[in-house]
Amino acid sequence: MADRQNVEAYYDEHITGKLTGFYDGNPRAEMGWKTLTSNLLSAPQTILEIGCGIGDFCYKMHTCWPEAMVTGLDISPKSIEVANKLFSNNHLKFVTGILDEKVFAGQKFDLIVLMDVYEHISNEIRPSFDKVLADLLSGQGAILLTFPTPRHLDYLKKNVPEEIQPVDEDINVHTISSLANTTATDVILYQEMEIWSRGDYAHAFLRKPEKDWKAVPTPPTGAKRIARALKKLVRNNNLLSTRKNRVNFVKKKLGKN
Repeated sequence: MADRQNVEAYYDEHITGKLTGFYDGNPRAEMGWKTLTSNLLSAPQTILEIGCGIGDFCYKMHTCWPEAMVTGLDISPKSIEVANKLFSNNHLKFVTGILDEKVFAGQKFDLIVLMDVYEHISNEIRPSFDKVLADLLSGQGAILLTFPTPRHLDYLKKNVPEEIQPVDEDINVHTISSLANTTATDVILYQEMEIWSRGDYAHAFLRKPEKDWKAVPTPPTGAKRIARALKKLVRNNNLLSTRKNRVNFVKKKLGKN
């Protein structure tokens, strides 16, 4: 298992890359957003993002659901420092630390997001990590996970080893099935995606069983209408919709020239 201080230092050193991803747009996050908005049944009221980095995806969720309470958690103190300077407000807060049974004790979340995070949870601690997720998930909660496929990790290890992080474990359908079992959720989606190459990433969406489910046909255009409405809402409410605006925003908040 990687030493926590080394892991913190690793992510502290990658702030510039995270800001670049915010400026230019992150295709992994954009694809994850599509998966999220396509599978949610209703607007979440409480949201937790684990491994939130500088908080840009938390901000996007806050923009879409401004009445929700959004919390971002990250092991990197420098990332959380930047996130607080850029995005924190009464409905959006950021916490430094790791997920354990103490950090959010007694709280429940309608949505838990792990964007490129679950593969960085070591196999040794994953069972206890999954149990904490189960305790935090509300009765109608959902979990979104995005992660590299085992074949993509294998390719990186052999050909681009400098891109391998302190902890990088294989995540597959069996791993997700185990998580669903621990969290008492249904696997609504497990799908390989194409970010840069076919099958390089996968998405999983888990959701608590619907209590009052009925066999009522859904209009075929319903999902598309919802997706279009969400996209329009984010665009209309998001002052950071262009790269220029995002760069100027960071300069103002962080005092950079």
